[in-house]
Amino acid sequence: MAAHLNHYWEMVNPEKQDHQKALLIVGFRFAYTTVFGWYAAYLYLRTGHLVAPIVAHVFCNVMGLPAIGDVFGSSHCKVLGLSFLAGLVGFICLLQPATSPSLYNNVIPAVTCNCWLSHCNVGGLKK
Repeated sequence: MAAHLNHYWEMVNPEKQDHQKALLIVGFRFAYTTVFGWYAAYLYLRTGHLVAPIVAHVFCNVMGLPAIGDVFGSSHCKVLGLSFLAGLVGFICLLQPATSPSLYNNVIPAVTCNCWLSHCNVGGLKK
């Protein structure tokens, strides 16, 4: 998150942009990278694997932010709007089932252990 704050200096110093505009842009970037950081932490804690937040980060870097502003200027406004809405609803509905610890736990079956991520039976030792 804080690594993105250097963009303020880049906008103000070499590009000679207005301080207020640069602060607004950098503030927005800081806000969405903070939210993504929370999401990445959630993925790691929920799945127990570092691969999940890495894949999510790569995917978000490739895709970028959704161009919601383009929806309103398009002749296909309703179709694009419904597509964005369907994607958001799908993301929210699938977040819990797709990150279920039982899908990612390769230590023991989640059915036999009630601990978070089934760490109570690691190495055959019960707590």
